[in-house]
Amino acid sequence: FAAITAQHEAERALARIDLDLAEVRLTNAQPRNDLGAPKVANRDFVMERLRVEASYLVERMGRAEQKAAVIEERWKSGLELQGTLADAQAELADRRRDLKLTMAKVKLRDQFLSGAIKPAEMTRELQATTMEAEFERAFQLVQVSRSRLTTVQERYKVGLSVALDVKRAELDLMERELMLKRMQIEMQRLGGKEEL
Repeated sequence: FAAITAQHEAERALARIDLDLAEVRLTNAQPRNDLGAPKVANRDFVMERLRVEASYLVERMGRAEQKAAVIEERWKSGLELQGTLADAQAELADRRRDLKLTMAKVKLRDQFLSGAIKPAEMTRELQATTMEAEFERAFQLVQVSRSRLTTVQERYKVGLSVALDVKRAELDLMERELMLKRMQIEMQRLGGKEEL
């Protein structure tokens, strides 16, 4: 997984450099990545960079899903540590969040160029989407922790785990539930209506 990821990161970096150089050649100025930037010579460099990013994130999410599935099967068989599984599932939640935010930027960029949204509205919309994506990530991590706790408790009953493993899983779940609750309160304070 690591070699493929490194290769794709290098390809993405080269594509972004090519886009940045092309924009600099046309404008003699720094490349603009803000969603409200104008097109340059009828070319939308912002959208092109977003598409490069989205393509890269789709690939990364696919690899994260495969990795998490393999590690989960190995963990169920007792061949992986609980921490390794937690890391893989957290990485998957991160990739989902990153892709959601990038796709939201693509949508907002389209709306901006069509005149359907103003820059200030675009900023508020992006902030709301970011908060929603973070909440979804936190919710996914709580679900993972609940599932893990159930599995560890079952393994403890048959002697495959120790009491310390159960306590760690309980603590992990409590920490994630607390983080989710804080986010929920913050979203409600800012006008969101997310509920568990």
